[in-house]
Amino acid sequence: MQRRRTSGGYLLEVSVSGGQGIIEYVLIIAVIGLVIVFAGPGVAGAIRNQFNLVGNTVNNGTVGGVEGGASGGGSAGTDSATVQAAIAKDAKDWTLEEQKAVAEDIAAKGEASSAFAKAEAAMNAGTKFSMKLTDGQTLEYMIIGINHDDLADGSGKAGLTFLAASTGIKSRVNATNTNAGGWEKSELARR
Repeated sequence: MQRRRTSGGYLLEVSVSGGQGIIEYVLIIAVIGLVIVFAGPGVAGAIRNQFNLVGNTVNNGTVGGVEGGASGGGSAGTDSATVQAAIAKDAKDWTLEEQKAVAEDIAAKGEASSAFAKAEAAMNAGTKFSMKLTDGQTLEYMIIGINHDDLADGSGKAGLTFLAASTGIKSRVNATNTNAGGWEKSELARR
């Protein structure tokens, strides 16, 4: 601070050393860059899911799904009561009918399916489903793929792919060492 005498008194002059150094600006930019790198993908996924939810909500209001309209008797649209019931509850509580409807909906719509995020969360969490077999044993299984595996008939992708997680379940597929007739004709499929 300097004092100078002027005709009417004293004038104070204050000098302040100039602003932030370049290093401080570089550090600020580096921190912002790290936040973008580490938080960006998660935020992008959340934003994409929100846009999908909004898009599905708009579609639900203007395009009706058809219950039982897909081949195999499942659900063809996000308006399906079965798909909506599945979305409304925890994935581990999905019935076989709901699992099938969700799989068909995802196969038809991919990530735009309103059930996609819930199925993906169940897969990532390793959620185990279970069903009681006719011989009294309980089979546990989990989702290991979403819109990943080709359907056997070549008509597209399986919406959901499951893997048996149970151990110790013993059951033969056929009485003889054959796969004639495929799964539909096997002893195991008829149980």
